[in-house]
Amino acid sequence: MKIIWTATVLESYEEILNYISHKFTMKETVDFIDKTEKLFC
Repeated sequence: MKIIWTATVLESYEEILNYISHKFTMKETVDFIDKTEKLFC
């Protein structure tokens, strides 16, 4: 199955990353990104 990232989803994802990066450590932010990419990319 292929996931298509629309412009709206990408914008939301950026907002989520911004929030996470301000509330959590850099390692936790990177872990989140890595896990997201493994699931959806």
